[in-house]
Amino acid sequence: MRDMAEHCLATGNLPLASEAYWGMVAHMLQAIAEKRDMRHDTNLDFRTIKDWLTDETQNTELNHLFIETYELHRNFYRIVMTRDEVVERSRFAVALADAARPFA
Repeated sequence: MRDMAEHCLATGNLPLASEAYWGMVAHMLQAIAEKRDMRHDTNLDFRTIKDWLTDETQNTELNHLFIETYELHRNFYRIVMTRDEVVERSRFAVALADAARPFA
């Protein structure tokens, strides 16, 4: 997903890049949920998984990363972010995916 997101960003497809970065995080959260028999059908479920991950790691920064990353998902539908905003939030998405990876 990250390769696809970076390609979309490089070619200027900001909505698709936004959704691909969100998708990268969503897949990590789904993998965490699958291992722990947690629900992962809705965005609210993703928040619950993020809360579990935050408790498990004691890393409250994950809350901020999730909020900023979720804005990328919203951008896919609303298309309001500039390239610089997508780039900035993509860093949050990568950091959140990296934090989730050991638990996925």
